[in-house]
Amino acid sequence: MENSRNHEQADTIIVEVIKALADWLDSPEQAGLKRAFVAWLKQIYLPRHLPNTPMPVINELEEVRIMLEERVQQWYAEGMQIGVQQGVQQGLQQGLQQGLQQGEYFGLQRGRQEEKQRDILMILETRFGELPLSLVEQVKSMTEMNLLETCLKQAVLAESLTVFCEQWVKTN
Repeated sequence: MENSRNHEQADTIIVEVIKALADWLDSPEQAGLKRAFVAWLKQIYLPRHLPNTPMPVINELEEVRIMLEERVQQWYAEGMQIGVQQGVQQGLQQGLQQGLQQGEYFGLQRGRQEEKQRDILMILETRFGELPLSLVEQVKSMTEMNLLETCLKQAVLAESLTVFCEQWVKTN
């Protein structure tokens, strides 16, 4: 990109020089020098500095200036397009990476929540038998880890399902 910017700057300067030279060589007594300069531009300078660029028929300095101005504009447009493409690509990569990291974090968090919910229900069912559906649904709707850990301890320590439910009401 930096190299492209240097080419653009150099060509912009050359366009200005050619314009000034065209003005200076505009007089009839400079016609021979003007033809020689146009020939040098066509045969040496332009093919070296703009390889792989189709060369139109050039007979006047003004035509060279116009061609170079168009080339500078084309480089600018290409540079902008490359910049936009790189920006979009980088943004997509960063967004994807960030999304994956957040998704992984939330997935792990959700997995821990579900594990705590299952542990609470398993302990209560093992200790007290079949559980009321409303209690199962309440436990499964809990998402806050601190609350789940408190309920897990209560499930282990409660003397009865009734005591657990009373403590549950106090906790919520």
